[in-house]
Amino acid sequence: MVRVRQPNFKMEDEEPPEFDWDHMTTEEIEAATDTLLDYCERDTLDFMRFQKLIPHYASVFIQSFYKQDRNNVEILSKEDSNAILNYLEYGFEIDLDNLQNFKNNLSIVEFSTGNYPFGGLERFIMALRAFDLIPLECFDGFSASRLNWTSAFEYNSTPLPDKKQGVFRR
Repeated sequence: MVRVRQPNFKMEDEEPPEFDWDHMTTEEIEAATDTLLDYCERDTLDFMRFQKLIPHYASVFIQSFYKQDRNNVEILSKEDSNAILNYLEYGFEIDLDNLQNFKNNLSIVEFSTGNYPFGGLERFIMALRAFDLIPLECFDGFSASRLNWTSAFEYNSTPLPDKKQGVFRR
């Protein structure tokens, strides 16, 4: 997310690989042709990037959350995966400003938003959770709350009137 938002950022996979066509077998030529055809379709490139950038455990969590949230049994399609990657890279209306790591696997994530409302903390909390960063407390700009997890996707919040930041466990 941070890297892709930098000025003049260019995707690493925008240029197709080069092939030594003169020294390839028929099977290698067919595979190379399929690879080149993939580079003609932005959706396919984005899906390959999703598979490369999103660790398996995060993908499994996202898929489970997607099924539970939508109350369906369908797996994430290529289009859904691309939409999630696009959301994390461009549509996620926050900027990660700072990460402080402490002992006992506790950290503080500081972020800012470009506007209010910014899409809500729910998406941000689930994005953190997908990467095994479990929010324990959060500060929404107005008040802090303790998050008491009741399942992988649900929590209750308790106001913390004297706190000004949130904490998560790694």
